[in-house]
Amino acid sequence: MKEEKKPLDLLSLSQRAGHDILDCLITHIRALPDAWQKLPKAKQDDVIEAIRQNVITEVTMAVHAIAADQRTVVIGAIEQVTIKDGAKAVIKIPKDAPNILDLCQAQGLLCIVVLANAEEHLQGMDRITGDDEQKILPFGKH
Repeated sequence: MKEEKKPLDLLSLSQRAGHDILDCLITHIRALPDAWQKLPKAKQDDVIEAIRQNVITEVTMAVHAIAADQRTVVIGAIEQVTIKDGAKAVIKIPKDAPNILDLCQAQGLLCIVVLANAEEHLQGMDRITGDDEQKILPFGKH
């Protein structure tokens, strides 16, 4: 008997991603050695980069899960597309990729190629940096 597919629960997916991102933020806030304003710009940038990497991971996972819609998925990178009478794509897939055996057994079958690029949902993140260092003004010193 074939297992019935459950519909993709986008609300649960978004809540999990939101939870994981918030958890990352709280973890980094708790680990701060001092108040944000007292940290040097370099340390602020380190914290921002760690959080940025977590956000990239969570958003990428969410985009891939939504695009997969509970289908068998094999993730790879498009290396080449040639167009003559039709289009031919070469996709490089790691040999240890999940579902690679399913792909091998599907040779000759129709497939759907879904472009699930998370980068379009991450634009502008590289412009976020720490606060510029404030110089202490020597009041009352002459």
